[in-house]
Amino acid sequence: MRERAITQLQRHLRAVLSKRPGQALWLWGEAGVGKTFTAQALLRETPCASLSLQATLPDRALVLALPRPPRRPAWTDAQRERLIQSQHVPARTLVDTLAATLAALAPFVLHLEDLHEAPAERLELVQKLAQAVARLRGVGLLVTSRGEPLEPFKGYRLEPLSAEESERLLLEQAGAPLPREGLGWIFARAGGNPLFTLEFWRYLARQGFFWSDGQRWRWRTPPDGFVPVSVEALLARTLAGLAEGSAQRAAVEARALLPDGLYGEGFEALWARAADLEPPGLAEARRSLARQGILRQDRFAHPLLQEVAARETPPARRQAYARRAMAALAGQPEEAARFVEAARPEPEEALRLLEAAAGSAQARGDHPGQAHWLAEAVRWSSGAAQAERAFRAALALRSTDPSRAVRLAEVAASAVPPDPEAVLLLAELLAGQGHTQEAEACLQRLPRSEDTALRWWETQIYVCDQSGQWQRAAELWEQEPGHQARARPRTRLAVGAGYAFLNRLDEAERLLQGLPGLEALPPALQIAALNLQGQIQTYRGQHAQALQTEERLLELARSAGATQATLANLINHASTASALGLRERAKACLQEAKALALQSGETLRYAVVQLRLADVLADEGEFEQAEALMLEAQELLRHRLHLQWQAESHLKLARLYLTWQPPHGPILALKNAQAALELSRASRDVKFLAAALAYLSRAQAQSGHAQAALETAQECLRLCEREGIKQAEAWFAYGLALEAAGRTGEALQALREAHARQRERKLAERFALEADRISGDLEAARQRRDWFAAQGLAGLARLALLPDRDAYRYSVEGAAAAREDLEAFLRRWEGEGRTVRLTRLERRGAAWAFVVTLEQRRDAGPAAGPQGVEHGD
Repeated sequence: MRERAITQLQRHLRAVLSKRPGQALWLWGEAGVGKTFTAQALLRETPCASLSLQATLPDRALVLALPRPPRRPAWTDAQRERLIQSQHVPARTLVDTLAATLAALAPFVLHLEDLHEAPAERLELVQKLAQAVARLRGVGLLVTSRGEPLEPFKGYRLEPLSAEESERLLLEQAGAPLPREGLGWIFARAGGNPLFTLEFWRYLARQGFFWSDGQRWRWRTPPDGFVPVSVEALLARTLAGLAEGSAQRAAVEARALLPDGLYGEGFEALWARAADLEPPGLAEARRSLARQGILRQDRFAHPLLQEVAARETPPARRQAYARRAMAALAGQPEEAARFVEAARPEPEEALRLLEAAAGSAQARGDHPGQAHWLAEAVRWSSGAAQAERAFRAALALRSTDPSRAVRLAEVAASAVPPDPEAVLLLAELLAGQGHTQEAEACLQRLPRSEDTALRWWETQIYVCDQSGQWQRAAELWEQEPGHQARARPRTRLAVGAGYAFLNRLDEAERLLQGLPGLEALPPALQIAALNLQGQIQTYRGQHAQALQTEERLLELARSAGATQATLANLINHASTASALGLRERAKACLQEAKALALQSGETLRYAVVQLRLADVLADEGEFEQAEALMLEAQELLRHRLHLQWQAESHLKLARLYLTWQPPHGPILALKNAQAALELSRASRDVKFLAAALAYLSRAQAQSGHAQAALETAQECLRLCEREGIKQAEAWFAYGLALEAAGRTGEALQALREAHARQRERKLAERFALEADRISGDLEAARQRRDWFAAQGLAGLARLALLPDRDAYRYSVEGAAAAREDLEAFLRRWEGEGRTVRLTRLERRGAAWAFVVTLEQRRDAGPAAGPQGVEHGD
């Protein structure tokens, strides 16, 4: 749309050159959208004389600023003299004088800038001038304004930048690729406004939200409501022209308070009532605000303008607007309740309205809405009533807003004496957020009694399940057969999930089948049951069935507004899709999960999503980015007691270093595999234990500890065959350990066994690649490399390029003034037993920045480069 408007304006201005009928053009758009920049660019591209003037110039300055053409009508000089002597010139005569001068200058374009700042009299004069220009030949009148076009102008709106255009603009500024999350954040806040986009970029870079580690730009999310001072000042200046006490000021401030969700039938009446204006007065104010470019179709021209207007409204006036809006919406409790915070009524009135809003939402079947209004009512309550409302709200919000539910449950559990149900609910919510220690401390606050024994036992199982203590959850279940018959379905499902994680799949399935039919369960338990079913299918290798189960689960979780369940299942769904080779679907799931985790404050699952996204990046060959994400996630998980996820962070890093093989890669892989092994043993999770043993063996083999690698691989193989899990991975580790021990024939057999047992093709091809290397089957390796490349798995395709593992590898970074210099540099590195590969090349100003990866056989001598060039070990 933006390019189309510019193209149309170019066409009209070309008509001026050919002396066709005059053109009256109106370029309009919000503040900062680039109107002046675009107009000046258009004038530079039009090969005829032109002049840009402020539209607010006095009449005298406007006429005198125009050039004096030699062949001008004589009578125009008389009008100029009258203006020079400050005599009054009628508007009609002034228009005729301007038109005649422009006609004598043809071909000529007059550009009047910022017409929205001009008074009504100037607007009328410019309209008459446009009518006159239309009768002339070879004359153009181009005005820029924030307001919508007037007759008889041809209007063209300069649209904000698209996401792609915004990205290109920022990349030009940065001179290098920027993180997609940061680009998306700026676009969401700046809305494609070029000026705001650039100001956000400059301010975010200065404040360290965009930062460079010397190799690439990184990103950290700014706080909510972040607006650069320069942008806020520009928006405040836009509003500063509204006189205090004017109808326009009241209309803007009241509109800033009214949410767009109320827009529709009756909105104008509500707006007028809130602003304390009669309908005709509001209509005139709206027209004036539209002319000034503050409003467009009764909405703010830019969302940030609304934020600034709301923030700058004095509290007393904001309260008055809100109270009038509440009164106008007296028969609509949910709509009226939106204004309680700003109106600050008496507590009794606020509670009455919020309870009515909750009742209205419940009657509509809107349970998240009901929970929201109940939670709002807690703030206006005190004593026992506050604790009771907080408990009800926490129960209602536990699946849709777990972080807020925790805060409300803390209020409910703080009553004296504490309500046992509130304390148990708080323990469950804390466990669900990964705060295991706090959850266990919560349970200890509550003395056990016969009345609470069953509920206490069920909560303890739930806490263990949420914190990954599945063995402990299973033990608690098995220790109390008397409680089992009375246990709620949710407890049975929690134990079933634990059994699934412990690879006791038959027992998990029996618990699942012992439940009532799926349709007989409430939505939350239907979600949990489908989740357990998907778990069992996944662990049995039935990925296609698991994918279908997860699709049903996701649909149900989304329709129920169950944030935690949606988030957890998106992560699972991504793993299943990846196992089936559906990489784009897997990435889409992880991106959605990441956005949802940030939105809902789910730090724990955000870290898990980071790990899975990093895994994807590693497969694609973006090792440095993957490492940064993994280390960030590991730091987030460090202070949590969920041992399995901590173990997963170390396993992901071990796998990364084994594939990437940076300097000291084997040592880093060994360190992380050992840490994963310790955590897996502590958690008694056999799947993580098997994975940790496999990666530890591979790291030991790469580090030159052949005997240790063989012993670890044999332990892994025994565990996996006994438990019926991860046998392909165990055989793979065993094959590499055998090779390290010099038993090449047995190694080849073990690797082929790993390939035959692996159901996921990506891993099967990866395992077979090592067999190709040992057997020297270059054609098979080439075919696997091509398959990896076709799947976008550049990180794995890269492994097919390594001639063998008995090589040094190191990287060199530098810059060259020309491609010829770079080629000469590469030739100097070449030598016997050494492979030179250009791994990165990008233009930086006038030079070429590059990274070269070198591989040199260990038997070819020390890994030394040309004299005077530094490199890694």
